[in-house]
Amino acid sequence: MRPEILRLCAFGAYAAEQEFDLAALGPHRLFLIHGPTGAGKTTLLDAICFALFGESSGEERRANDLRSHHASGATETFVELDFALGERRYRIRRTPAQSVTGSRGKPVQRTPQVTLWQRGTDGTLAVLAEKTTPVADRITELLGYQADEFRQVVLLPQGRFRELLTAAPDDRQKILATLFRTALYKRIQAGFAEMEAKAKAAASEARTQRETLLAEARAETPEAAAANAASHVAALDEATRQAASAAALAQLAAAALAEGRRGAERLTAAAEAAAALAAREAEAPAMATQRAQLDAARRAQGLAGEEATLRATRDAAQEAASRAQTAQDAAEKARARRAAAMRALGDEAARATALDAATRQQHELEDLRIRAASLGESARLAREADGTLARATAARDAARAAQEAARARADSAAIARQEAAMLAAQLEPRRAAMTQAAQQAQDAAALTGAEAARLAAQQALARAEAGAAMASAALEQASAARAAADATAWAAAAGELALQLRDGEACAVCGSTHHPHPATTATPQGEDRVVVARREEAARAAHLKASTQLTRAQGELQSATTRRDDLARRLSDPLPEGAVAATETAFRAAEGAATRLPALDAALAQAEAARLAAEAELTAREVARAAAQEAATIAAAAHATRLESVPPEARDEAALAASLATAQARLTTLASALERDRKEEAAAGAALQAAEAAAIAATTGAGAAQAALEAGKARMHAACEAAGFATLAAYAEARLAPAEMEALAARIEDFQLKLELARAAAARAARDIEGLAAPDLAALESAASAAQEAARAATVLEGEARERATQSLGLAQRIQESDAAFATARARHALLDNLARQTRGQNPRRLDLEGFVLASLLDEALAAANAHLHRMMAGRYHLARREDPGRANAAIGLDIEVFDEHTGQSRPAGTLSGGEGFCAALSLALGLAETVQAHAGARPVDTLLIDEGFGSLDEEALDKAMEVLSGLQGGSRLVGIISHVAELKTRIPARLEVTPGLRGSSARFVVG
Repeated sequence: MRPEILRLCAFGAYAAEQEFDLAALGPHRLFLIHGPTGAGKTTLLDAICFALFGESSGEERRANDLRSHHASGATETFVELDFALGERRYRIRRTPAQSVTGSRGKPVQRTPQVTLWQRGTDGTLAVLAEKTTPVADRITELLGYQADEFRQVVLLPQGRFRELLTAAPDDRQKILATLFRTALYKRIQAGFAEMEAKAKAAASEARTQRETLLAEARAETPEAAAANAASHVAALDEATRQAASAAALAQLAAAALAEGRRGAERLTAAAEAAAALAAREAEAPAMATQRAQLDAARRAQGLAGEEATLRATRDAAQEAASRAQTAQDAAEKARARRAAAMRALGDEAARATALDAATRQQHELEDLRIRAASLGESARLAREADGTLARATAARDAARAAQEAARARADSAAIARQEAAMLAAQLEPRRAAMTQAAQQAQDAAALTGAEAARLAAQQALARAEAGAAMASAALEQASAARAAADATAWAAAAGELALQLRDGEACAVCGSTHHPHPATTATPQGEDRVVVARREEAARAAHLKASTQLTRAQGELQSATTRRDDLARRLSDPLPEGAVAATETAFRAAEGAATRLPALDAALAQAEAARLAAEAELTAREVARAAAQEAATIAAAAHATRLESVPPEARDEAALAASLATAQARLTTLASALERDRKEEAAAGAALQAAEAAAIAATTGAGAAQAALEAGKARMHAACEAAGFATLAAYAEARLAPAEMEALAARIEDFQLKLELARAAAARAARDIEGLAAPDLAALESAASAAQEAARAATVLEGEARERATQSLGLAQRIQESDAAFATARARHALLDNLARQTRGQNPRRLDLEGFVLASLLDEALAAANAHLHRMMAGRYHLARREDPGRANAAIGLDIEVFDEHTGQSRPAGTLSGGEGFCAALSLALGLAETVQAHAGARPVDTLLIDEGFGSLDEEALDKAMEVLSGLQGGSRLVGIISHVAELKTRIPARLEVTPGLRGSSARFVVG
């Protein structure tokens, strides 16, 4: 980060608005902020820190107290900073909470405001963030560090690092903890303690669970539980064998019972076949009679021709006798006819009167016929109206049924549509439920991965801890070797100096001329001091690397544990089994309902239209039936009226027509009967003569035919005797129709076939039961039932044994798992107990984790500081950390001492003179700033502002310090020094002169 332009108003010592454009420095990268005490030099650092972070550069000044007391009430306090990060430019403007005088002279409270922009190459501004938290997050993202780190790596506060150099170890621990923010390691240390407590509780719980399971198994050890399980498995095997044996015996008994039942069935079948044969043989006499009847019928069939001749002769005789009788009857009729004709001609007057009466009757019947004809028409119309009414009623009933069906379909469509709508309304809630269930399923899968990552991070931490322990041991060994080499070297140097001592001459080291105990010359032994020093530096670097890896592993474990815990909390209420599929099924049902809803709406509309059409059709049919009912009523009334005008006896058209026809015929008969009777009398006389002649001839022919019949009967009798029939009656009794003869022959043949089949079946059954004894089915059934019951009992025992074996095996498996879990929990507790004890200081160095980290970071900072101090002090002084094993807290090893190359001795840093102390403090400040930056992971620091007094330095020390500071401004790095020392004005050509005034301070850049 490199500041470019700072604008401020009503801030600190500056009442008016001022702008500080660092472009005025030109090529100079080292500049001095100079002015008298209290002029407002440090205020400029406060302004930069306030603009970026909303805080001052020193903890003793609060941000809300930075408003200038010189500013008028209407002037608003603000700070605006243009700064660069690499090639990118930014601007930030911040105003604190303040009270300003409004336009009406009343105070107005202003809330804090802050805005961050990115500046384009054309000067345009693009807002990146507004408001406190978003801007703070974005600034931290851009710079790579927060306010505390910024004050450590960019701003070197006044007097802070001199205090650090000379502070007591406990105070130094607090300062370093603040600088390096090692509270994390305290939390890690507490976390190890918490993890150890949880691991201890988990191990205790695992032990309790193991003991509970062993008690449940009634075993002392997992091996004993496994042995119990094995015994139950052996018992199960025995029970299984016995169950199989019982099942086999049950199968044998069942097979014997089945065989006995088959034997009984064979005996029964043989008895039934014998009975059937006896029944057939009992029918044989009747069949013999039917066979004799068939033989007689066949003999009678041979006389059929003779019988036909006799029948024809008899028919001829009967016909001749009939003709003779007919002729005689005709003659008698002719005589009667002539007598009747004679009688008819005897009463002509009576017959004329009857003719007049017949004429009147004809006229009356004709009138009745006309009226009866109209009655038929009205009856036809009434019948047609009744038919129309019946058809209208049937149509009405059909329309009503159709209307009910349409209403039912409409109701069904409405119900289906309502159900689909209700389902569709649940679409989004069910989608959310499905998404939540899927997310929980993903979290469950992620939890497994997170747990694996946590275990991997735990293993990595264990490896890092082992590496750190090894590196610590190696460093201790190298430091011991370094100390031994230093002692050997100093002893050799003392011997060399002692060789140069002369009595009465001053010692080159202490200046004394008295040498009571000169050192003896010592021969250097062991490795070279430089080699040992390099090995110590290498061990120190390896130790620092291992510490860094340990810190990284601890952070990764904490991150993995946090993620695992977050996922576990999100899964604190897990879904039941199958919930994902159930929510998806419910969502698919709702989705399907939503998809079907338009079609169901259309179907409902169609069904409603059909219902309305059916109701309209029913209404039309009911109207038509009412009209038909009315027409039928009118037609029935008209027919009743006409029916009253016709007598009941004349209402039958056919009878009336017959009566009319009879009357007409009688009239005609009466009219012509007289003429006919006259003619009849003449014809009857002639007919009588002819009939009498024919009767004589017919009587003669009948006598001849009777003689022929008697001759035919004699021939037939002789033929019957020849065929074995004693009489014609016996012949007639033996005769059968061809169909009867055919049926009788079929019965006889069927009987014979069935008799042969019965004989064969009886013979087969007899052969089938030869040597077969009747089985004792009751005994076989009892044996089979007993065997089946024994098999069921054995199966029950097997099931009980299986259940015991399953439970025993499951319990043994759970005991094994519990034993393994207990071993794992015990090992984890041992590991975490060791880590907790090591991190809280129960180790050979008696350092807790924070003390170890602080000591390592201080070593790194001292190494960087010594590089600067070597240049400032010509290599005379070397800052080092001293450990005191007698102390039992985190401050062990945080003492800083100074090794003086001139004396070869180490002494406390507080013994340095003012100038020496300043150089050492400045070197330590620079070293600490570099170390903090390296461990903060920030961007390269392009600016360094030092608020420290240089008045205590002599001219040579000031030259060295300026040389070091000048070296820091290499490249684009900007180095600013805040001081009131006037001599610095001649050494630093570029400066910002701060001038105090009664109305506030002002400042301007001076170059040259």
